[in-house]
Amino acid sequence: MQAQRARLAAAAIGVQVLEQLHSGNGWLGVQVSYDELGARLGLSDKGAARAIQTAIERRWLVRLSGGRGTAGRYRLPSTIPAALAAQTDDVLCESVEAIAQTLDGGEDALAVLIRSAEHPAWSALGGSGRAWGIAVAQAAGQDPTVVIGSAQRTVRSTLKAMAEVGLDHRSWTGDSVREALDRVADQSDPTIGLTPRAVRAAAIRQQRERAAARAEEVRAFAAVREAERSAARAEKGAAVQEPAQAPAEPVSHASGELRVDLPPNFDPSVHGPAFKANWAGRGYTVVGVRLGHGHSVLKRVPAAARTAA
Repeated sequence: MQAQRARLAAAAIGVQVLEQLHSGNGWLGVQVSYDELGARLGLSDKGAARAIQTAIERRWLVRLSGGRGTAGRYRLPSTIPAALAAQTDDVLCESVEAIAQTLDGGEDALAVLIRSAEHPAWSALGGSGRAWGIAVAQAAGQDPTVVIGSAQRTVRSTLKAMAEVGLDHRSWTGDSVREALDRVADQSDPTIGLTPRAVRAAAIRQQRERAAARAEEVRAFAAVREAERSAARAEKGAAVQEPAQAPAEPVSHASGELRVDLPPNFDPSVHGPAFKANWAGRGYTVVGVRLGHGHSVLKRVPAAARTAA
């Protein structure tokens, strides 16, 4: 099951990469949001994240940015995965060329199926990617029980369901595949009264609304934090002035020192300059600060020395 979802995610992302290259912008990677990819493929957010991680581990995708468990940018591998090493270069070149031709309206059924990975019809036929994987294997002439790992009975029932909507692997062409998928996507489900296309559009819209709501929550939280920081800075600025407003005159101690009590919040690195400037204007110099004892030691500057200065 996880391998099927990984193939589906790799194909969906790979198609976006091919479309970018075809557009001529030269970008090799695409930005992927787990929740929106999940909405497109009929998977949960976590299911889409696990599918991408599995595709990376199997070398079907390469992560360009972002970490495990977070959204990021991805591209197709630049080397052929080991699973394809037994195939000839000619077969691979033909497959890639066929997929590229579909970007200009080509009709190769296999290429059209590969590019249809995120078509909303597949969610109606099986959101896990099983139906899509079986269809691709059949179009490639491969045994789905080997390529996809599904049981024979599952493959037979899936092929029967696809044939009923016009996806008959014995006679399909590129155009017939497109028509059948669009027909399924536009057919209402009698249980919910919505088409698969409408269901996917609603899922994507809800995801974007959730993303917008999360972004608004982050902005609101940032605004609150900034207001708190601004208030703290204002309070700190006011506190800087408080230590300078010491008693009118220092108190003489038995040891001969002149002492002045310090405020509880006194910080020499913050309040020291203003404190010294205040007492210098009163004719004193600060000899030292004894935080452990809660006071500062002052020395009276003779009037002659103040006049000379």
